Amino acid sequence: MTTCSQSRIAAAYQSVFHGQDGQLVLADLARRFGFTHRSTFPDNGDPNRMIFNEGGRAALIHIGRMIEADLDELKAQEDAIHD
Repeated sequence: MTTCSQSRIAAAYQSVFHGQDGQLVLADLARRFGFTHRSTFPDNGDPNRMIFNEGGRAALIHIGRMIEADLDELKAQEDAIHD
């Protein structure tokens, strides 16, 4: 895989999740891994399960941040780094 800029990656996330199918997938991921209505700590107290649950939740949070990213701001930051 080639290395892409953060702004290009964020644009890809936004493209993938912008349409109706992307919204459907995102809603399913949120239902499965978002833990918006319950804790990531399992009822049986298994710390390994909690770690697993947090991993899914962290991935969903990352997707959300990429979808909401300001592409112009990311590009400006990248340009400033390379100047």
